Amino acid sequence: MIHFFGCSQTYGHCLPDCYVQPPKPKGIWDVDTADKPSEQCFAAIVGRELGVNIKNHAWPGASNKYIWYKMINKQYDADDTVVCVWTLLDRTYVIRKGDAFH
Repeated sequence: MIHFFGCSQTYGHCLPDCYVQPPKPKGIWDVDTADKPSEQCFAAIVGRELGVNIKNHAWPGASNKYIWYKMINKQYDADDTVVCVWTLLDRTYVIRKGDAFH
């Protein structure tokens, strides 16, 4: 299995199968997050092309701290591969007890 970690680009946010229009849009950036990553994102394409299962752990708006935290706290099998797609340096997250992210 290949595990992908990253932000909205890895998640496939706003691709046709992952676009969720909010009830009352206020501007160009008002897009809700779909319940699951896109099947058209590059992570899914890599999995299909290689014929392997993937797990997309990415999340729109994720910071590098969030990506790193999720990567190191995940259980892997010996034959798993991890792909990390770092994001913008100025994104921040505060990690609180109980994995609460803000």
